[in-house]
Amino acid sequence: MSKKDWSEEEIEKTLTKLPKIEDSQTKDELFQAIEQRKASGTPSRIKQQHGKQWFFPTLASAAAVLLVILMIPSFMNSGMFMSSENQAPQNQIAVTGNNVPDENSTDNAVPAQESDNNTASESEESAADEAAESSNETVNDPQEEGVPSSSDNSSNIDNEENIFTAAGEENNSEENMNEEEALEENGNEINAVEVEYVYEEEGTTYVTASVSDLDGGQVISLSTVETAGVTKEEASFMAIQDSLAVSTEAFEALEEVAFDSPSPGEATLIFEEDTMLESLASTEQLYAADMLQEILSIHQVTNVHFLAGSEEVSFGQSGESYLELSLMNRGYYLTEGDEFVSARAAGEQMTNGAGDPLSFDETLERMENPSAGNPYLSPITEDIEVEDVRYEEEIAYVFYRFSGNDTEDLALFQEAVELTAKFFSLEEVQFVNEEREEITVVPVQLP
Repeated sequence: MSKKDWSEEEIEKTLTKLPKIEDSQTKDELFQAIEQRKASGTPSRIKQQHGKQWFFPTLASAAAVLLVILMIPSFMNSGMFMSSENQAPQNQIAVTGNNVPDENSTDNAVPAQESDNNTASESEESAADEAAESSNETVNDPQEEGVPSSSDNSSNIDNEENIFTAAGEENNSEENMNEEEALEENGNEINAVEVEYVYEEEGTTYVTASVSDLDGGQVISLSTVETAGVTKEEASFMAIQDSLAVSTEAFEALEEVAFDSPSPGEATLIFEEDTMLESLASTEQLYAADMLQEILSIHQVTNVHFLAGSEEVSFGQSGESYLELSLMNRGYYLTEGDEFVSARAAGEQMTNGAGDPLSFDETLERMENPSAGNPYLSPITEDIEVEDVRYEEEIAYVFYRFSGNDTEDLALFQEAVELTAKFFSLEEVQFVNEEREEITVVPVQLP
């Protein structure tokens, strides 16, 4: 063949003149010939490519391990290791046959075309190259969990896992120790605060009524009486008999006060037989009604019934054997003699601008400033500042400051708040003085 330049057209014409090459061997015979050549150990391009197939994945794995070892100090300094429970599941990485190409598998073999032996060898070489590329992609792809089937690579992976695990456990132990120390410190602070606060528990009170003379006339005033270990029936009985609102002769025949009788929310006053309550004068009847209003309404009583023995008896000249009471009251104020007067009796404001009853905290705010012209004083003196009122279920927390020295002012303030709380669905009031670290616990309702 001369060395002249061949054009494409001349090459095509020359190729068409070449005789056809025919091979009498079938596909099966060609495949068996290839298998025999492989079994005999005859060098071929496939073996050479297989050498490359093992070398490059191993080199890539070694480079990856070296890179990880170089990055470990920076990870340890920056605290980027995850805890042992949240670490990536590196110990679950395993060598699987699905990720490693099998050179003996028929799936990877390329069927020979009906051509000569050189064409078959080229097909095998192409299949081997594709298998090698697939193996390299498996090693280099970080999303694949499979690794090449090399003992050296497996050893490197295990070492890599041990390094990560040891570093993670070390950081975890340090973090746990820091958290435990922080919890201990916080716990000590909380306990210290609780220990520093002085808790004082007061007994609940009941009130006795009397008639006070004021510039504007007479009013039913109340005095508190501390008690412990008595029921509301016993406290009410003592309060009625000790009151000075009516003559002792009118109620000295009282024998018992029964609550929730004859219905829930009602009370019955049981007198001796043949007691004549009809004999009460109009003024005595008026003061007796006001006295029962102030004493029994704090126990949420809406109606009072009167019995002489087992018979109904008329209350004064009303001709009725019962008396209706009002549960509407918002706050207490003081007379100059330090006796309490309810907001209802004093004519003080008990509703907001919308006509709704004042809330507990609104009531305390209102008690600080009595209406102009009223001869009543606020139980919240200038030395006392109510900072906040909070609720937790049926407990009210009254946060206050007290800058005075007169403990009598503080006692009157707490008693006024306690009496006010009796008209709300509260079971307990806690007075919290954060400045003095004092907490006074007062039960609201008698059992």
